Amino acid sequence: MSDNVASGVSNGQWRANLDPGAQRLVQAYEARVGGLPDTAQAALGAATGALDVAAVERILANTCAPGDVERALAAVQAPGTPNLGHGGRPGFIDQLAGMRTGAAPMAPAAAASPAPVKGAAAVGLSPLAEQTKGWDATETAARIRAGEITALEVTKAAVERAKASQPVINAIIYPTFEAALANAKDAPREGCFAGVPTFVKDMEKLAGAPATFGSAAVPPHVATETAASVAQFMATGPVSLGKSTTAEFGLTGTTEPFYGEPTRNPLNLAHSPGGSSGGAAALVAAGVVPVAHGGDGGGSIRIPASFCGLVGLKATRGRLAWMDSAKKMPVKIATYGIVSRSVRDTAAYFGEVAGEAAPGMAPIGKVEGPGKQKWRVGLFIDPPLGSPVDPEVRAATLKVAEELERQGHHVDYIPAPYDQGLVDDFLLHWGVLALGIEQIVKRTPGGDADKLEPWTKDLAKMAKKNLLKMPGALWRLSRFHKRYAKNFERCDVILSPTAAAPAPKLGHLGGDQPYEQHLERLLELLPYTPLQNASGGPAISVPAGKADETELPIGVQLAAPWGEERRLIELAYALE
Repeated sequence: MSDNVASGVSNGQWRANLDPGAQRLVQAYEARVGGLPDTAQAALGAATGALDVAAVERILANTCAPGDVERALAAVQAPGTPNLGHGGRPGFIDQLAGMRTGAAPMAPAAAASPAPVKGAAAVGLSPLAEQTKGWDATETAARIRAGEITALEVTKAAVERAKASQPVINAIIYPTFEAALANAKDAPREGCFAGVPTFVKDMEKLAGAPATFGSAAVPPHVATETAASVAQFMATGPVSLGKSTTAEFGLTGTTEPFYGEPTRNPLNLAHSPGGSSGGAAALVAAGVVPVAHGGDGGGSIRIPASFCGLVGLKATRGRLAWMDSAKKMPVKIATYGIVSRSVRDTAAYFGEVAGEAAPGMAPIGKVEGPGKQKWRVGLFIDPPLGSPVDPEVRAATLKVAEELERQGHHVDYIPAPYDQGLVDDFLLHWGVLALGIEQIVKRTPGGDADKLEPWTKDLAKMAKKNLLKMPGALWRLSRFHKRYAKNFERCDVILSPTAAAPAPKLGHLGGDQPYEQHLERLLELLPYTPLQNASGGPAISVPAGKADETELPIGVQLAAPWGEERRLIELAYALE
């Protein structure tokens, strides 16, 4: 912030530039929230000339919580108040890509001030909340163990940040703050994340919290038991602050519910954080919590990690406790995991929960830095379907390849390790899942299949039309791991982008898209990650740079043979 702009913020000189309608809008916002964020004041102070309502609305839309701006507009446009001078123009908020009017968020958390997102001052946070937001999970747990801070203090700070972030990024579907504070007072915990605040993705049951799987079609019954996968995660000692948002039943690569407000990428609020673990990634990227629970059935940990500049490891099939949903899948493509701010958090987690050997796999063990082994790295960038790859994504992936070569690894191009047939089979399996979901919702007390989102319904319809193809598709998918393993006869690690472009704008994969368009966009943007879900092999997404114009993160993916997560973590350390 320049000295001139900072001076204008501090003394409010920008107010003299507001016309009467703009003044009423600002006053209405301040009355609702208690003050404008520094970023909004800086933008108003940097503007030149008179500011009308349209100009101020645009500035507030880009720097403040959307819901607060909409309510401020409603307040000054209520019957009996003077017109703001829009001339009938729809509000700028409504024009933001992906925003939908009419439907309220299913369970918004109470909030008072904007979140501490990238490029914005952390307005209104206490010194403790500011101090602890930069710690990763490993540092947080270490400070608690050393007695420098208590789990209760850390939890209070995280609750404060969660309340501040919710109106901005909308990443919390069910807060359990009171229970978290009570839980944090308990006796000292055990585990690598002992006392660390976190959130659990709303795709699994957590006792004491509702489980709706991101769907308006499912009644919010409070779970009385905890799923095995969540129990394994919680056994490492974290304190859950509630449930994070997800795409409906994890079926797409964004977190934009058809019947509610989208979850926003804290690094650029006009863009998606990815999906389906979008809420988890947004909360970690915003500094609310250092680590969060997620699930990956087609890239749902790795995609949000890529879009939000985080680390996301999808484990080998069978390495971790099974998700409840995966147990019922014809081919068990899904596994749970975490999104983290640092490689060492991911290493600590998998070193603890996968410390003992899973069937047919060696234990991962404790990984504390890069390994000494030099690997053959197979590089592929262009998907076999001919879809475009963003030039900056291509450049970032090549830069990582060059860095690996500089470190002594041998990098060579390989053909894409899958073809159109795998895509078709995987999509049919996706349709089977949607069809099963539709039937389960119909049998669930209080469930309403009519409220399933259009994308879910259309996937189910596609499955019904292709029932005769299902046996063959499922047979091939169940054996794909053998075909995938042959790729590692020529290399030890496969390097690719995580996604074909940085995070898209909200609405690009929105639930109101026609099925064919949604599918085309999904396949073009996310052609890499389903490969490991189909094969069962492990893969990790790590940050690899930023897009020039949007400054959105770009991630690359490293994949290895079954059971070789340690190899991936060592390489991730080397690239961090």
